[in-house]
Amino acid sequence: MKQISTFSKSQLLMEPSFQFFAGIDARIIADTPAKLSITDEYAPFKSALTRMDQALENISKSAYTEKMNASDLKRDQFYQAIRSQVSAGLYHFDKEKQAAAKELNIVMDAYKKIATAAQEKETGMIYNLVQELRSEKYKGHVTTLGLDEWLTQLEAANNEFNDLVEGRINESINKVTGGATVPRKEVEAAYDGIVRKINALAVVNGDKDYADFIDYVNARIVYFKTILSHQGLKQSGNKPNNPDNENPDPLEPTPGGDDENPDVL
Repeated sequence: MKQISTFSKSQLLMEPSFQFFAGIDARIIADTPAKLSITDEYAPFKSALTRMDQALENISKSAYTEKMNASDLKRDQFYQAIRSQVSAGLYHFDKEKQAAAKELNIVMDAYKKIATAAQEKETGMIYNLVQELRSEKYKGHVTTLGLDEWLTQLEAANNEFNDLVEGRINESINKVTGGATVPRKEVEAAYDGIVRKINALAVVNGDKDYADFIDYVNARIVYFKTILSHQGLKQSGNKPNNPDNENPDPLEPTPGGDDENPDVL
């Protein structure tokens, strides 16, 4: 008698967990809950899965993104303004300012890749630039060219960007640990209810009407056990109870399923 096997689904990471249940949901819809005799069990499963999906979608969105982009643009503009004024100073009629510009231009050339650097790398580069321009060797030249306030503004914009990065990290932690956790547990509980119902019906009525669904779920479990093994979690030898089948273990899915599209088995 075919039965749906068990596995440590609660140990899956959040995204693979959703992918596993989304595939089950798609198969139930295709077979119809009524045909599988799980209409009552399916309703809470679908509801919780929808809320889990929404929670994961919210995780991918951040209120900080727009602020970070604006802050990044602002520091880029301050950097370019300083660089432009140093370049203009090379042609200044005042020899003292021209000499200061020549010294500062050496530093600015060393940091010319700031504008094209990745955002987080740019943060470190701007920090180092500000520290160097404020060193004993160059701070007098900065004052001579009237760049002190520009440097202060650049530093402030850079610190602002870094604070926003930290805020986004903390936001992501809170969302991952809180936002999707509750609906996920509800999905798992509802799924367990479906499995119990299908397995019981297969025992009472025979597995003829449920065999294809059971085979699909078991094949999906095999696939997601491999994902767990990649996470470093050894699976127990849970196997479906199929004494009528000489090969009770479901076959590995044929190529076509992958981590990005595990629904295609």
